[in-house]
Amino acid sequence: MSHELQDGKPATSGTMFAHVNTYENWVVGAKNITTAGTPERISETSIPIKCIVIKAKSANTGLMYVGNSDTTELFELNAKESITIPINDVNKVWIDSAVNGEGVVYAYVW
Repeated sequence: MSHELQDGKPATSGTMFAHVNTYENWVVGAKNITTAGTPERISETSIPIKCIVIKAKSANTGLMYVGNSDTTELFELNAKESITIPINDVNKVWIDSAVNGEGVVYAYVW
């Protein structure tokens, strides 16, 4: 397949195009966990959303954990790893860390 330009435009023959959803309303933020082993919500405020992307900060030295209110089952993230979660409210997302003071960056859309 060709990914070259023809006359300054993307080639159409044999080229794959990805559909990308665009949203006008999105928020980017960060959250650190003060005490490792004590899960916290990304937001205490209920905010209806479509999905959230959570990425462990690059400077983290330990694991970050992402889950819902049942924090016995958490998804592990090493530094720079991310997860995308389709979910309807940002305050349903909980995070925890293995090391005091480490955290995540996130972006969500509604």
